[in-house]
Amino acid sequence: MKEESARDTNPKTSITAVAEAAKLLREMILEKGDGAFLGSREDLVQRLGVGHVTLQQAARLLERERLLFVRRGTNGGYFARVPDEAGVKEMIATYLRARHVSYRDVHLITTTLESEMERLAACSEDESARRDLVAISESIKRVDSNDSREILRLHATYLKIVCRMAANPLGELMILVTLKLFSELRPGSTVSEPDDAEKWRHTRLKIIHAILDHDEEAVLLYSRRWAKYVNDQLVSAT
Repeated sequence: MKEESARDTNPKTSITAVAEAAKLLREMILEKGDGAFLGSREDLVQRLGVGHVTLQQAARLLERERLLFVRRGTNGGYFARVPDEAGVKEMIATYLRARHVSYRDVHLITTTLESEMERLAACSEDESARRDLVAISESIKRVDSNDSREILRLHATYLKIVCRMAANPLGELMILVTLKLFSELRPGSTVSEPDDAEKWRHTRLKIIHAILDHDEEAVLLYSRRWAKYVNDQLVSAT
């Protein structure tokens, strides 16, 4: 008990022990899944080989990360909480806003991400997603060039379909974050003018056609042309 107490109160040892305990708890949470019972306080003290204070500090750290919650009472203990997509997206977007990320910064990263996700989508054999892509292309053909709000909605829907086809969770998360940042930093659209909207429509339909043809090179060509066009528009507006 004296050894455990000393380990919990020595500042250098405590910081290292808390970090290690938190790391082990994270792995348990990812292995067991959302809502899983991790154990009682005594169970985890024994399993992790740490003191009570170290465990409490590690648990508080993971509570702040929204990875764990503690239930009090007879059937209480430590439980896993896997962050949902909305929560993670909110945290990343808030962090970037706090770092004063600009609209142009977001655009430069987003166009690179979009190009790669579209390229990956061209490799997809997901027939359900491919049918959805055909359906969204029909909506893009019919949308009013003066309706920038609807164009923005269609583009977001299109990207979500592309992300399903790309099957890349990291890329999908970052696309969702950038969509949120776009709406917060500039609550409008980069295609607010009819000419821009027609350019968007023409390019998007070409990209969709290339994706459906599994033509990765054409996808990248059209996607990068669109990125350059929008970037030129942003530069001329500053």
